[in-house]
Amino acid sequence: MYQKILMIIASVACFMGINMSFAHQIEVFSIQSLPVQANGMNVKVCWLDEIKRVQEQLSDISQDIGAIQNRIKEKEGTLIKAMDCQFRAGLYGIQKLPAIVIDKKYVAYGERSVSRALDSLNDEGKTNA
Repeated sequence: MYQKILMIIASVACFMGINMSFAHQIEVFSIQSLPVQANGMNVKVCWLDEIKRVQEQLSDISQDIGAIQNRIKEKEGTLIKAMDCQFRAGLYGIQKLPAIVIDKKYVAYGERSVSRALDSLNDEGKTNA
């Protein structure tokens, strides 16, 4: 009786195109440099060198993160410096550009040369900010 049922199931399976071979659980253990062909079969592949590869990738990522953090710190420093410049310009009451402030007291407006601004200060007197 059991054989008859099995024959009927096999006949139906063949008619429906079902592969009646029993599924095997296949696991492949190798390293990336020694790939194994699965030939379309459902296999579980375990790469024994995967830990090392992932650790190297994580190391690369952590270096990238470190570089990004350094870049952010650089930009934060630049932003703080720019904000400080804006603040000091306000303290000095800068009204025109360019403005060269000498000794935190004297301002030379419209001059682009620091040496000429110093010469003007010494020659013509001092203009308070």
